[in-house]
Amino acid sequence: MRVLRQIAAKLMSAFLRPRAGLQQLIAKVDKRVSATDDLAAFAESMRFVNNDLPPRVLLKAQEEWAHVQEELSGLVRRTSYRHQVVEMDAGEVFQGVSSAELGQRLLYSLVTRFCPTHCVEFGSAFGTATVAIAGALPEGGRIEGIELEEWRADIANRTLQALAPDKGKVFVGSIEEVFPRLRGFGGFDFAFVDAEHRYDACMKYCDLLRPRVAHQGLIVFDDIDWSGDMRRFWRDLCRDEWVQSAALFNGRWGVIRCHRPTN
Repeated sequence: MRVLRQIAAKLMSAFLRPRAGLQQLIAKVDKRVSATDDLAAFAESMRFVNNDLPPRVLLKAQEEWAHVQEELSGLVRRTSYRHQVVEMDAGEVFQGVSSAELGQRLLYSLVTRFCPTHCVEFGSAFGTATVAIAGALPEGGRIEGIELEEWRADIANRTLQALAPDKGKVFVGSIEEVFPRLRGFGGFDFAFVDAEHRYDACMKYCDLLRPRVAHQGLIVFDDIDWSGDMRRFWRDLCRDEWVQSAALFNGRWGVIRCHRPTN
């Protein structure tokens, strides 16, 4: 058991530790409405250098994720992985679907900079991104996540309550069924989308979010570099009048600021 714990700790340390060549966030601003656009300014100033340490909440989470890795390793689960239903080691599933280090740090930085209070997450998985968002929320802020598979949501909720008590909850079910039931307290001002990585699915997520994301709200899409289909989605989304400004970080994380016309 001690050996397994040490192996798990090393795996998660590698998962969160700064690594040469992977630590810079480089943004390409794909759309802006003015020279003073604050998302564009954020994107152009955002950098992580190789010797930066992750924010404290992510360091604190490292031990908890090591426990999760230890708990799951060796267990075979029938689960969805890369758009297919497979039977595989649950520890490998955790490693494969959890948000990357830079993605966690980008989410943390965005929430710290823009101070949203009502956040939603499509595709919470085991909660690595959920914790990064929750750890940066201001007083009274809350995140509501949606995860299709119950066993993943249970781990996400357990870890969220351990590291960011009373900051949110992950609900079990499909996005289409659960999201309309979430209150949002008048509108969400931050959304993170990391669910199905297909053009039609992402456009459907936009249709769900459009009436419920507040004016000037932020939406982050993971895995824009997943396929040509996802890159086409990003190009088309940036042309939409709903998008006030857009920035793409490392070719992978697409961030938009939403515009809701006043009639």
